[in-house]
Amino acid sequence: MDNSAARALKFLKQNEIQNSYLIYRLQNGCIGAFFFVPDGVCLWESEDNKYFYAVTSKNAMEPLFDMVQLFRKEHNLTDDIAQVSMISNAELAQDFFDSHPEFTVRPCVQYLATAPNPEPAPNPEVEILPLTPEFFPWVLRVYEHPELSEEYLLRRIKDAPALLAMHNGHPVGFFLTHSVSELGPVFIDPLYRG
Repeated sequence: MDNSAARALKFLKQNEIQNSYLIYRLQNGCIGAFFFVPDGVCLWESEDNKYFYAVTSKNAMEPLFDMVQLFRKEHNLTDDIAQVSMISNAELAQDFFDSHPEFTVRPCVQYLATAPNPEPAPNPEVEILPLTPEFFPWVLRVYEHPELSEEYLLRRIKDAPALLAMHNGHPVGFFLTHSVSELGPVFIDPLYRG
């Protein structure tokens, strides 16, 4: 692990649970660049071109965001990818979003498995199959996200496991994973949750 990665990891481990996703991506070698201020760090995930922020004061976001803008300009990154994909401490980010109306803020929930061996509760009426392109229109209907498209889904099912939950021949849920096998977008019809 190089000095920047070690420095970022040390900062993130100050709040290991809150920053667990960022730590996971860092430890899996998915981070291509690091940006630092005294009260924050931003990680650029080169695999999906996303920017993850961890801050411990509300004054850390703006300087980190400015560093990202400079980095994107220096490297000719002119795509429409949002330069803020995730902020691990959303409470401290509100001032930043108030001054940047160009961002749409969506709530995010992070579930952490804390039990050593959680017991699954399968529903015997639901069949689990590999997700195939014929069900992409259904996925896009039930799960709205600006980055989700048929092209994205096709890449995901080629690179990582993706599952479809079926009941009586009709889709009732799906699970996507990322190429490093962490859970991605998930939808299960509430009637079939077990």
